[in-house]
Amino acid sequence: MINQNEERFFASESLQGTLTPDLLEGRSTAGSFALIAGDQEYELHSYDEGPAGVTMIFNCSADMLPAILDTNVSGINLRCGKNEITRDLSRYEISWDIIRIGSSNYKVTLSFSKNQAGIING
Repeated sequence: MINQNEERFFASESLQGTLTPDLLEGRSTAGSFALIAGDQEYELHSYDEGPAGVTMIFNCSADMLPAILDTNVSGINLRCGKNEITRDLSRYEISWDIIRIGSSNYKVTLSFSKNQAGIING
């Protein structure tokens, strides 16, 4: 938590240079939380992870859609600040909802659902 009356904050040494006051206060666009698919980067508006799967919501332009449509679960990474986070979604099924919100802008909901296949004894 940042005290508005103080101009300092404490962070662990491992986060030095990555975690800055601007990033903590939301004043910096650099270092935002983003999805990396192929060679494209998509700034995430929402990220939800639960027992049933992972859901990401973001906006993109028409020329950025092919990277999402051609991606597979092994080609997904996340970036927060300067750090890249690799997610193993190999046991998930990928799906997406794409809504046109402008002449060449789209809202994408990318979902990864756990495969619920199992053995049935009969």
